Amino acid sequence: FGFIVPDEGGDDAFVHITAVKENGIERLEDNQRVEFDLAEGRNGKMSVKTLKVID
Repeated sequence: FGFIVPDEGGDDAFVHITAVKENGIERLEDNQRVEFDLAEGRNGKMSVKTLKVID
């Protein structure tokens, strides 16, 4: 797991490895740019649901 820091500021977004793999990404690198959408997780907290690497 880890966190994504939004360019526009605000709270960091929690991302779990299952969300990474479900979006066809093997792994994320430090400082890699991505687009993402959030959804409410099982614990009621927001987490990354969709994820796309920006080249």
